[in-house]
Amino acid sequence: GSILKILEATVPKIKVVDGQIEQVPLDNLNASILCVPYNALYGFNKTSIAPDKNYKYNILAMHCSYNSVKCPELSKHASEELIDSEKINGSSWDYVALGHYHKFTQLEDNIYYSGAIERTSSNVWQEAQDKKGFIEYNLIDKKLIFHSLNNPRKVYDIRQINAENLCAEDINVKIDEEISKINDFDSSIIRLTVENIDPLALKKLDYKKIREYRKKAVHFLLNFIKKDVNLTFDNDGNPVEKQKNLYESLEEELKTFELAQGLNQEKFNKLAFEYLKDANT
Repeated sequence: GSILKILEATVPKIKVVDGQIEQVPLDNLNASILCVPYNALYGFNKTSIAPDKNYKYNILAMHCSYNSVKCPELSKHASEELIDSEKINGSSWDYVALGHYHKFTQLEDNIYYSGAIERTSSNVWQEAQDKKGFIEYNLIDKKLIFHSLNNPRKVYDIRQINAENLCAEDINVKIDEEISKINDFDSSIIRLTVENIDPLALKKLDYKKIREYRKKAVHFLLNFIKKDVNLTFDNDGNPVEKQKNLYESLEEELKTFELAQGLNQEKFNKLAFEYLKDANT
């Protein structure tokens, strides 16, 4: 089921469709909304949908991946079958409101992704420059207005520090300089990438201050790419370091882990490695 069912149970006049395809009539507006939730996509290729001729206005609301040259990212990464205009009889609807892709996108004359009102994707860094908001669509004159919101959390993806030939002290200074440029640091999501960092310099960074930054921001990720590491690249052209084993990942996490006041950091780290070793034997 969907967590949105909580809203339906507690807030008057809210309808949540989360299982099968369901028609929601709005008789006072002479309109009908046909809702196709994500859970109904299985076997959708065997389903035929069409507007209800008993209503003047017919709207299709659907959670899906749409096949369009205007939305290549979705076509490339979709794990489910792509929907197109022919499959849903797109031109026969007064408006088609799609959800799943978090960027405002026009796909056809009457088919749109409104995007999202907040940055919440699994790869939030891709949305750093995207405007967030919602659509107002007039069914009579077919005019659309995208209302851009001013208050979504800011996302910063900073790739400006090249640590080639820099010592730990120099890198600390550069990290501080980049963060000082972000006026709304406390309310933002930030990723700062440090490239070509020497392993020795990595061990000697000011992790106390890094922990303070992590506590201060909504989310602060310091992304290190070590010197002389063979890199591969993901589908978006971002460098991906070779996969760490469990012990390397734990060691890196412990460097910035915020320990409760009064606990011994050295003893805590030792116990963490002992527990991991026991779990692997």
